[in-house]
Amino acid sequence: RAQGETWEMALQRITEGDSDAKKALSLRVYHLVENYEGATLDTWSTCHGQEATCLEGGNANIAGGYGCLVAKLAQGLDIRYNSPVRSIGQDCRGVRVELHNGDYVQAQFAVVAVSLGVLQN
Repeated sequence: RAQGETWEMALQRITEGDSDAKKALSLRVYHLVENYEGATLDTWSTCHGQEATCLEGGNANIAGGYGCLVAKLAQGLDIRYNSPVRSIGQDCRGVRVELHNGDYVQAQFAVVAVSLGVLQN
């Protein structure tokens, strides 16, 4: 385990081009790291990856991964990706979102996702 080495780098070093061994190790690490912790092999640290804080309560694997869970929860919702927002207004009827292209979206609720950089400014 070298300082700054990711699991992906370690797998490449350990298997030295043996694609079958890399596939087997990648699958095992996937189940331990990506599936359980939600981290990808190219970002998970081999030195500090096990220093995670566990939450109280039971744990369970989600069949098909968290993407399937999110997709199921999102069924029937009006989700807009890559839709810059000009303004958001709220009143007793809910929210009214004006998109950068001039369209309006009226809804009972809105979930807004912004980057940390936006929040810091």
